[in-house]
Amino acid sequence: MAQTVKEAVAYVPMVNLSPELYETWGYAKAVKTRMNTLYVDTTAAKSTLFEPSSASTRPYVDEDGNFSMFISGDGAAGYDAPQGSYFANDSVLAWAGSTPVIHVHNMERNAYIMVPYTYPMGEPDESFIDILPNAIKMVMQTKKAVVKTAKPTVTTTLKKLATEVKFDCSTPNTTYRYTTDGSDPATNGTAYTGPFLITEAGTIVKVVAQGDGYLPSDVVSSDPVEVKDQVATPVISVAQETGKSTVTIECATPGAEIYYNFSGVADPAAAELYLEPITMTQHSTVYAFAIDATGELIQSETAQEAMLISGKEVRKDILSHFDANEQEWNPNAGSSRGYFYYTEGYRYFTDEVIGQETGKPPDGQRVTVYNVYATVDSVLTHNTGNGWEARTEGQGIVWERTPSGHIIADGSTYNPATVADDHGENTNCCVSFDAVKQTADGRNEPYTASIQSTVRFKGPFDVITYISNKENSGKAAAELYVATDTLQADSWQKVGDLQMGDIKRIWKRTLLSYEGTDEVFVKVASAGGMAAVFDIYVKNHGELSEEYEDMVSGISNAQPDGEIVRTEIYSLSGTRLPAMKRGINIVKEVYANGTVKARKVVVR
Repeated sequence: MAQTVKEAVAYVPMVNLSPELYETWGYAKAVKTRMNTLYVDTTAAKSTLFEPSSASTRPYVDEDGNFSMFISGDGAAGYDAPQGSYFANDSVLAWAGSTPVIHVHNMERNAYIMVPYTYPMGEPDESFIDILPNAIKMVMQTKKAVVKTAKPTVTTTLKKLATEVKFDCSTPNTTYRYTTDGSDPATNGTAYTGPFLITEAGTIVKVVAQGDGYLPSDVVSSDPVEVKDQVATPVISVAQETGKSTVTIECATPGAEIYYNFSGVADPAAAELYLEPITMTQHSTVYAFAIDATGELIQSETAQEAMLISGKEVRKDILSHFDANEQEWNPNAGSSRGYFYYTEGYRYFTDEVIGQETGKPPDGQRVTVYNVYATVDSVLTHNTGNGWEARTEGQGIVWERTPSGHIIADGSTYNPATVADDHGENTNCCVSFDAVKQTADGRNEPYTASIQSTVRFKGPFDVITYISNKENSGKAAAELYVATDTLQADSWQKVGDLQMGDIKRIWKRTLLSYEGTDEVFVKVASAGGMAAVFDIYVKNHGELSEEYEDMVSGISNAQPDGEIVRTEIYSLSGTRLPAMKRGINIVKEVYANGTVKARKVVVR
């Protein structure tokens, strides 16, 4: 019966009492734990498995997570499931030390639960009277008809003289079998372990998917596979001068169009056509790729070159980063609403007249005497405790869930104005400076909204901002300030103006430097119109900056020799990472002779 029971798992709701079956099935090994009291974490303790049938019965899981299964005997039997095995990723409800004991497989449909009351066993505790009925009720409620696995999708990506093929399916926990010779994959298929390459043009891939607890899918066939050669990878050359570097890009493929950017996004819409050498005045990494306009060759690999600007200090170490992430800046995080008003704006002035002044009306045509009104003196702040706060004395402030793309000058959504503005470090969501109220005589009240740090930073440092224009016509304005004391209005000193696009939704990158040595607060302040602040970085020269200098020198001047003694991973902005993350990673390999080699790794 063991094989019959095995084949029923995930197709029929099931409660198993004996982990000794696991070795017979080839799924795991039974483990004698010698423990009668198990540990249940806070989340698992809420499972209906542990609910007493009577309200007068004490909870079976106490405040410390202890669950008594037996009051005598050799203890509960656990199991050891190797990584990649059928039960390896199951939800564990109870543990004996580090050994999983009670677990659930496929809880969404035709669930399987292991509750090890094996024979011979010790005397069960009083929880026994409810645990088994609860387990049976739990799996009964998951009973569903067994249906076909959804049809898989076949995705092909052209590579150099080959095509990469991968499969996907909307049914969870799916395996695949495929063929490339036209035969039936259900009976003759190769097990799919990951994307693979086809080198023969015209090949048709057939695939069948098998979901856990589902019937096999219908067979899906790909279109005939194309195989093309590839445009040569561009070569980037850098000529340094004091204060600037000149970048030249060449491609060995005749007639190829070369594109470059600073984000690493290999899309012509997110890059600029290379027509002449590029003059650089900031430390950056240039990315270049080439395309064949005829379509006979596939796009090249992306080349990259990190560079230093002679005479300028490298500042890559992030002291602080403001971003408008939803968890910190939106009290309604998780809701479908894409915005949240901290304030829709309120009056800066009262109606009390305290004097008069001469000025021009909004149309600027004639000089008029205006009333001077008393101020409300009301300050609204939103502080998330992450080192930054939004602050206003009347101007509206709103958080918005907005995507930040890479398509150059595309105002249909939020995108960079030029390739020089996109360095791949801007994030989604923004805090916007909204409209201001008007006085009774039609003049705009002051622009008082700002985002400012709640901690000081010791200079010198750079401040990098990503800000978008939100005006339908015209252009908003914002300014950067520093101050040694936020409570003294005259302590704030203007560092400079911050840039944003000329049209709505277009954002720009601005780098301004504070060269003082004091410890100062930083403020991005509204100076007119409506603007959206995506990111504010405060960066100085530290360990990562020095490692970046070493990395660039290693790439540019020396040849690696000997074994790799150290591997380090960086983001596009130069931040050192503990492991590769999704997107583009810079992997730096340090060789035995002290030289450094870097390469780009894209994780999808």
